[in-house]
Amino acid sequence: MFFTLPYEIQEMIMQYTTFYDCINNGYTRIAKKLYYPEYCHLAILNKDYKLLYLLDKYRMFNGLDNFVVHLAINSYNVDIVSLIYKNFPTFFTGQYLDIAASNGCLDIVKFLHKYIKGSTDAMDCASMNGHYETLIWLFHNGYECTAYAFEYATKYNHLDIVKWLHRNKRPYTRNCIDNAVKYGHLDLLKWLHKHKPEEDCSSDSINQAIMLGNSNTVIWMFENRYNDIDVMDAVIYAIKYDKEVILDYICNFIVEKTENKINNKQHRREHTI
Repeated sequence: MFFTLPYEIQEMIMQYTTFYDCINNGYTRIAKKLYYPEYCHLAILNKDYKLLYLLDKYRMFNGLDNFVVHLAINSYNVDIVSLIYKNFPTFFTGQYLDIAASNGCLDIVKFLHKYIKGSTDAMDCASMNGHYETLIWLFHNGYECTAYAFEYATKYNHLDIVKWLHRNKRPYTRNCIDNAVKYGHLDLLKWLHKHKPEEDCSSDSINQAIMLGNSNTVIWMFENRYNDIDVMDAVIYAIKYDKEVILDYICNFIVEKTENKINNKQHRREHTI
């Protein structure tokens, strides 16, 4: 069974092909008559720097708005970004540096930094997406972050970034250790427990970990931070979300803990007598 493109799309493709051939072969007068702003969008999406260079050379960047900047930033190509900036400098605002940082495009961040200034979102989002080098470069070039940087790094398990944020005394919140528990990041949880022992963990994060089936962090919390746990809530969540392995562990843990208490009492009584 053959699929036929609608006539309008076939015509658009043919016109684009004709336009491309004309501008590529120097028939600029014809190319200008055939030009549509969407051709610039297509060139960026296809990372066709040659076509963009010709559009710039023959001054055919017409009828465009700041959507072209969004496309350029997300092309991950600093040459395309610099060409678009050359033609539309007023379209560029700080949010585009933040987006480049979020994408981890350090070359684009460095280029844009010469002309515009981003916000705390730059470091926060670089942290969220695990872009370690971008985060450090931003910090050493005058940028700051909020507590979200630490929270994002713990939520998405970027331990190297968590360590860096800790060393550089960036803002920290209780949500950080909760994230490690909730999302099952055991190595991260152990590190936070060692370096942030004063931070409490909410019982709700244990319940969320149970709901998500992250038995590794649930077991570790029972064995290492039992006082942070509402045991009855934990049992209810394990039953409610049918987490049989976790429920078995909790029941066995309670039985063992109770037996140890009884044995300790007997031992103390015997020594008293």
